[in-house]
Amino acid sequence: MNLDKIINFLLYILGMAFNLVIMALVAYAIWFFAIQGFEFGGNFAADMTTEGTYHEFEFVLDEDTPAAEVAVTLEEMGVISSSLLFRMELFLMGRIRTYQA
Repeated sequence: MNLDKIINFLLYILGMAFNLVIMALVAYAIWFFAIQGFEFGGNFAADMTTEGTYHEFEFVLDEDTPAAEVAVTLEEMGVISSSLLFRMELFLMGRIRTYQA
Protein backbone atom coordinates (compact mmCIF):
# COMPACT_ATOMS: atom_id res chain seq x y z
CA MET A 1 0.00 0.00 0.00
CA ASN A 2 2.86 2.36 0.79
CA LEU A 3 4.41 1.66 -2.63
CA ASP A 4 1.16 2.75 -4.35
CA LYS A 5 1.31 6.13 -2.58
CA ILE A 6 4.91 6.65 -3.68
CA ILE A 7 4.09 5.71 -7.28
CA ASN A 8 1.06 8.02 -7.29
CA PHE A 9 3.17 10.85 -5.85
CA LEU A 10 5.88 10.33 -8.48
CA LEU A 11 3.27 10.23 -11.24
CA TYR A 12 1.78 13.46 -9.87
CA ILE A 13 5.22 15.15 -9.90
CA LEU A 14 5.91 13.82 -13.40
CA GLY A 15 2.53 15.12 -14.60
CA MET A 16 3.17 18.55 -13.10
CA ALA A 17 6.62 18.70 -14.71
CA PHE A 18 5.10 17.72 -18.05
CA ASN A 19 2.46 20.45 -17.72
CA LEU A 20 5.13 23.04 -16.91
CA VAL A 21 7.18 22.00 -19.94
CA ILE A 22 4.11 22.23 -22.19
CA MET A 23 3.22 25.68 -20.80
CA ALA A 24 6.79 26.87 -21.33
CA LEU A 25 6.76 25.61 -24.93
CA VAL A 26 3.43 27.31 -25.63
CA ALA A 27 4.68 30.58 -24.11
CA TYR A 28 7.85 30.38 -26.19
CA ALA A 29 5.84 29.68 -29.35
CA ILE A 30 3.59 32.69 -28.69
CA TRP A 31 6.62 34.91 -28.05
CA PHE A 32 8.45 33.60 -31.13
CA PHE A 33 5.53 34.10 -33.49
CA ALA A 34 4.77 37.54 -32.05
CA ILE A 35 8.36 38.63 -32.68
CA GLN A 36 8.26 37.16 -36.19
CA GLY A 37 4.98 38.95 -36.85
CA PHE A 38 6.37 42.31 -35.75
CA GLU A 39 9.49 41.81 -37.86
CA PHE A 40 7.35 40.85 -40.86
CA GLY A 41 5.14 43.90 -40.32
CA GLY A 42 8.13 46.20 -40.02
CA ASN A 43 9.72 44.81 -43.17
CA PHE A 44 6.40 44.97 -45.00
CA ALA A 45 5.90 48.59 -43.96
CA ALA A 46 9.47 49.47 -44.95
CA ASP A 47 8.89 47.93 -48.37
CA MET A 48 5.63 49.83 -48.79
CA THR A 49 7.13 53.21 -47.97
CA THR A 50 9.68 54.16 -50.54
CA GLU A 51 11.31 57.52 -50.48
CA GLY A 52 10.89 59.55 -53.58
CA THR A 53 11.55 63.08 -54.60
CA TYR A 54 10.30 65.77 -52.29
CA HIS A 55 7.86 68.35 -53.51
CA GLU A 56 6.61 71.33 -51.58
CA PHE A 57 3.05 72.48 -51.89
CA GLU A 58 0.58 74.58 -49.98
CA PHE A 59 -2.43 72.95 -48.47
CA VAL A 60 -5.01 75.19 -46.86
CA LEU A 61 -7.37 73.64 -44.34
CA ASP A 62 -10.73 74.94 -43.33
CA GLU A 63 -11.30 75.33 -39.62
CA ASP A 64 -11.82 72.00 -37.77
CA THR A 65 -11.21 69.79 -40.81
CA PRO A 66 -11.50 66.08 -39.93
CA ALA A 67 -8.44 63.91 -40.58
CA ALA A 68 -10.48 61.67 -42.89
CA GLU A 69 -11.28 64.63 -45.13
CA VAL A 70 -7.62 65.69 -45.17
CA ALA A 71 -6.63 62.16 -46.17
CA VAL A 72 -9.14 62.05 -49.04
CA THR A 73 -8.05 65.47 -50.30
CA LEU A 74 -4.37 64.48 -50.21
CA GLU A 75 -5.19 61.29 -52.10
CA GLU A 76 -7.13 63.22 -54.74
CA MET A 77 -4.15 65.60 -55.12
CA GLY A 78 -1.84 62.61 -55.64
CA VAL A 79 0.26 63.37 -52.57
CA ILE A 80 -0.53 60.02 -50.93
CA SER A 81 -1.48 56.76 -52.58
CA SER A 82 -4.14 55.63 -50.10
CA SER A 83 -6.26 57.68 -47.74
CA LEU A 84 -7.12 54.51 -45.82
CA LEU A 85 -3.47 53.68 -45.11
CA PHE A 86 -2.82 57.32 -44.22
CA ARG A 87 -5.67 57.32 -41.68
CA MET A 88 -4.53 53.97 -40.27
CA GLU A 89 -1.03 55.36 -39.76
CA LEU A 90 -2.45 58.44 -38.05
CA PHE A 91 -4.55 56.22 -35.80
CA LEU A 92 -1.62 53.96 -34.90
CA MET A 93 0.54 56.98 -34.14
CA GLY A 94 -2.22 58.46 -31.97
CA ARG A 95 -2.59 61.51 -34.18
CA ILE A 96 -6.08 61.02 -35.54
CA ARG A 97 -7.96 64.18 -34.74
CA THR A 98 -9.48 67.26 -36.23
CA TYR A 99 -6.93 69.63 -37.74
CA GLN A 100 -7.21 73.31 -37.10
CA ALA A 101 -6.60 75.95 -39.73
